[in-house]
Amino acid sequence: MDIILILIIIVIISSAYGILKVWFRQRKCPDDESLIEVISGLAKKNDPETQRIISHLGMCEKCQKKVKLFNEQN
Repeated sequence: MDIILILIIIVIISSAYGILKVWFRQRKCPDDESLIEVISGLAKKNDPETQRIISHLGMCEKCQKKVKLFNEQN
């Protein structure tokens, strides 16, 4: 019984680590060059990094402001 409980705890911790790893990766702001490529339509649409940046834009006010500033300048 104790072994099963330990295995369940290990699985839960491993799953939580994977989720947090993805979440923190999405929170990282892209560099300005990559951000401009994505909003200009120059980045590959199916690229995982492009998808990460698009998802990131949905939650980061700092990057949203950069996009707004870029759009106002162009």
